[in-house]
Amino acid sequence: QASDKNYYKRHNFNAIPMYDYEIRDVFNRIKTPKINLSFKILIRSQNMNGGFNPPGVGPKNEMIKTDFILKVYAQNVGKVYAKYINCFIEIPEVILLDEFEYGDRKRKAEFLLDNKVRDFIGIEGNYSYHKEKYSGYRYEPILPTRVLRIDDGLPNLHQYYRDYYNKEITWTVYADNSEPLSGKIRIENIDVEHERI
Repeated sequence: QASDKNYYKRHNFNAIPMYDYEIRDVFNRIKTPKINLSFKILIRSQNMNGGFNPPGVGPKNEMIKTDFILKVYAQNVGKVYAKYINCFIEIPEVILLDEFEYGDRKRKAEFLLDNKVRDFIGIEGNYSYHKEKYSGYRYEPILPTRVLRIDDGLPNLHQYYRDYYNKEITWTVYADNSEPLSGKIRIENIDVEHERI
């Protein structure tokens, strides 16, 4: 705040007065979290022969299963932790695996993602049959500068998702008392990583 009681911001090497909404935004950044979303596509290839080939079967007969997984990360770039977040994401149905198998529709599928997690607490059963046990859901706070993966429950992408490189994923994020933040990203701009297991 200057001596004339106005607030100023730098713009093109000039100091210009700030509007009321700009001043409120600066003060709110100190009191509320700010969540940014980022995306990555994981192409995971798995040898379905269990890592070995049976006698008489060479490497050319490997059975490889490939999944195309959309990973979504929430990063808190604000000054305070985020206790609750809700992310509404719209993905073009044409790039989703289920829609590719059952019909090529041109709508967008909507998904709600949040920061609920479950803790792994053990395995029950015996050698021939076992099941993983998890705790009930709880909210995982996102501390400032920290990142949480939140894509649990999203369907996989189909193998021809790249053909729709100009399609966009859009989203809106709500966190505690913050103003909602919206964004979008084209399929061609999402980073890709490969994994073989």
